[in-house]
Amino acid sequence: MVFGIGPLKDAAGPPVHSESVVPNDKGGFDTITMDQGGFASLSGDQLTITEGTSRATYKKATLTIPSGATVRRNDEKAQLSDLKAGDTVLVAQGPDGTVVDAHDAQHAEGPKLDKIGPGEPPLVTQKYGSAPSPPAQIPAPDEEGAS
Repeated sequence: MVFGIGPLKDAAGPPVHSESVVPNDKGGFDTITMDQGGFASLSGDQLTITEGTSRATYKKATLTIPSGATVRRNDEKAQLSDLKAGDTVLVAQGPDGTVVDAHDAQHAEGPKLDKIGPGEPPLVTQKYGSAPSPPAQIPAPDEEGAS
């Protein structure tokens, strides 16, 4: 399975860890980190996930989750203590807060950061606007019409 285009064209899946620097509305920049993996453990505000795939582990990451974080499990509002072994977890952290989105095996669609709650606009479009449309594909010339 191929995940993306450009540098990600040969990736077998989405990133398990990323750090992005994005422009903010004050004329500066913000750093956003995202970590995805399997739930490993929870101790207070310390969430440990195993980043990687079903065949290989990249690393175990222990993340501090602040008390005001938005936590969702299986598309419903949750608490960190609701996360369970077997859950896949996505954590996004930035200056505007932390989002923890988890799902169990019965909710195979997977973690996503596209909404905060029912009826609310996508997180990305709330702050940064819609993503640009992909460029139009230019068809390759057919064999007979090629010079």
